[in-house]
Amino acid sequence: MTMDHAVARLAVSPAARRAAHTLISLPLGTVDALAQAQGLSPYTMYPAVRELAGAGFVASTVLKTRGVNARRFWFTQEALETMGLHHDSWHLSGELGRLLERFPLTDLFYQAATSVESLGRFGRFDWFSGLALDAGATYDKGWVALLWSGRLETERGLVRRLIRLGHDMVNQSLTDEPAWPAMLYWVVDDPWQRQLVLRAARRFRLQDQMAIWCVADGTISWPRSPQLSRGGLHQTLYPRSLGTWTWDRRIAASLWHPSTGPHSEAMVRVVAEWSGCKTAFVQAATGEGDRKRTERGLRLLRDRQWLRCDEVKGVGRHSITSRALNAISRLDGTSNGTSAMKRFLPPWERRGVSQSHEDRVMDLAARFMALGLAVAAGWRSWEHMGVHGGIKPDGMIKLTHGPYGPGWAYLEMEQSARRTQKLATKIRGYASNRRQDDWPVLVVVWDDEAERILQRLGRERHIRMITTTRQRLAAHEHVGSASIWSMYGMPASLG
Repeated sequence: MTMDHAVARLAVSPAARRAAHTLISLPLGTVDALAQAQGLSPYTMYPAVRELAGAGFVASTVLKTRGVNARRFWFTQEALETMGLHHDSWHLSGELGRLLERFPLTDLFYQAATSVESLGRFGRFDWFSGLALDAGATYDKGWVALLWSGRLETERGLVRRLIRLGHDMVNQSLTDEPAWPAMLYWVVDDPWQRQLVLRAARRFRLQDQMAIWCVADGTISWPRSPQLSRGGLHQTLYPRSLGTWTWDRRIAASLWHPSTGPHSEAMVRVVAEWSGCKTAFVQAATGEGDRKRTERGLRLLRDRQWLRCDEVKGVGRHSITSRALNAISRLDGTSNGTSAMKRFLPPWERRGVSQSHEDRVMDLAARFMALGLAVAAGWRSWEHMGVHGGIKPDGMIKLTHGPYGPGWAYLEMEQSARRTQKLATKIRGYASNRRQDDWPVLVVVWDDEAERILQRLGRERHIRMITTTRQRLAAHEHVGSASIWSMYGMPASLG
């Protein structure tokens, strides 16, 4: 049965049937999403949705993403039975439960899918489960694969995912020929995740076939010219059961329920990435101007057991709970087991991790964040180079200007290495010709003597490096000041 025949069974106006036709593809969609898909004004769409609700064909609830509350709609069981979709639809209760686990993707993917202009009119949206791609959108001139990548997904995980993507295009193809989209449309959490997606894509020479939308800064890049898509994908839907954990209970317990506060997901993301962070750091990382609002938000999340707060050295420090890890790992498609939780333990609960070192890294990261620069925690980048060492930085900063030009730079906060041998070991990876990039490294060393040794070693190894000492860093308020940083003896301004 086609969707046209299905909605024709609904005893409503033609405008309401058109709205229902679009809603079939967009479960948990907002009025704005339905209107965008049809190329209409939301004000035109509201009466049609109200008519469907008045007839008992749609239900709704309020959920929030990026601090904005909006009403989300889905078909009732009565509507599904009337349309003959009660055995195969993402509007079934079990499927809605799965979408709720990955809820922000409904808003993000529907917006992404309706923003594609190069393939003609938007036609249909399909969710997938357990595949390398998360969804697909079909247009007059082809189809597009949609993929989410959140901060918990590593470069290694992305590489594995792209390998699986090729298998999915064969195994789930509608025809005997392997399917392939006109573009891979990635929606990524922040600028560093965008960089990881590009790193992984280059291994398969896919970088010119991708669109990437970075949610954090709103930037989007399109492929130079979409290729012709082949075929399409189909996945048989096997209805899930909600079990005893009912739909209403799931909504009430969701991280995206309005009761968790306006910026709950953003705060949980920050604390997961920077475990053991202070309230001031969360405020800087989320860009919140009011400390009291940050404190209220964190308190709400603690009360609902998304976060915990421990007093260490007289200061409250935040870390995520297993409940929070479960929520964001399900969204990001990563592991949420006991072993995965170990990575997100605060510094004082991890062997061999220095609390003072982590504090210094986060304090410096917050100062760069205050300049409006993108900063990522060091554990999100790891480059192994065998006998040539490796690069496991303390952080990454996306500079808008500096002596080596704009772009990403690594950050190393070095407290223990103060003499030649240890400093040489520290920067060995940055001198390797096996590096996948030549980004500069910012190094904070113990004192002037350590800096002189490091600059000599760096010059000998042709490393693009900028250095400072703990004393200079503490003496100047503006973190990008040329009075702080040195490029082999020359003052270096950063920003």
